[in-house]
Amino acid sequence: MRTAVKETGIDETRVTLALEPEAASIWCETLDVDTRAALAGTGTQYMVIDLGGGTADISIQEKEQGGTLKEIHKPTGGPWGGTYVDAKYLKFLEHIFGEKAITSLKTEEMADYFDVIREFETKKRTFSVQTEDKFTFKISATTRKLSEKFTGQNLEQRIGSLGYGDSVIVKGGDKLRVEPDIVRTWFDGPIDNLIGHVKNLLKEPKLIAVQTVVLVGGFGESAYVQEKLRCEILDKRLIVPAEAGLAVLKGSVMFGQNPAIIT
Repeated sequence: MRTAVKETGIDETRVTLALEPEAASIWCETLDVDTRAALAGTGTQYMVIDLGGGTADISIQEKEQGGTLKEIHKPTGGPWGGTYVDAKYLKFLEHIFGEKAITSLKTEEMADYFDVIREFETKKRTFSVQTEDKFTFKISATTRKLSEKFTGQNLEQRIGSLGYGDSVIVKGGDKLRVEPDIVRTWFDGPIDNLIGHVKNLLKEPKLIAVQTVVLVGGFGESAYVQEKLRCEILDKRLIVPAEAGLAVLKGSVMFGQNPAIIT
């Protein structure tokens, strides 16, 4: 890391590098009374999962005498972030509208393309294990027009020919309604890998005292992710701070003001 900093020409005396899970845990200790109590006692060990766009970064912390934090397990993780779900969604759109239509949307109608991505970024955080009704996505007029241009079918005919039956339907001409079981397949790959990794970590003898898991990062705000973790890791307390996506940023500022907080 020091070499990388030198190569950028940044003055090393004016920059400090912090691990994201450590920064997040610093911020979490400033939150509500229950959260502080769960993390505060000397010797308390807890896991921090920073679940961002591309990856999951996992760190195990221990509270030291004097209130500092010590890392007690090397950082681990994998490619289990929200971009994996985004990629699955885009593959679904390519299947529905045609690959050429989505490629054209991305390269020639970029504003519409980013609207599609932004809407899904918001919607995927509200998707839940308990979701029973079809999940609704908006269809831009441009996307529909490109699909009809490249496939030679109107959208209703196109979906009918793909064999989805009632699982995927067009509603009102500008909305796509999708069965929740289909949406779950977009999430389950990265989440199942994350849960399997977390379970293996918690089986290690030296981590037997870990009773709390702190979930931060933008993808950590997903209701589906939170529910799956709670269902699969029953004997641990899961804490998700408000504005979990900003926990790393806010904790980094605090770390910059007091680097000695990390032992």
